[in-house]
Amino acid sequence: MDGEVVAATAAHAGAVELARIRRAVCVMMSISAIIGLLFRA
Repeated sequence: MDGEVVAATAAHAGAVELARIRRAVCVMMSISAIIGLLFRA
């Protein structure tokens, strides 16, 4: 049972990390898009 708990915790931590990375990528893409629009305008 302890092994299952550890595996579930590790999987959850991995999912949280993936979500954080995905959010960071989205933010960077949004910022670069805004900067591109500003320079183009």
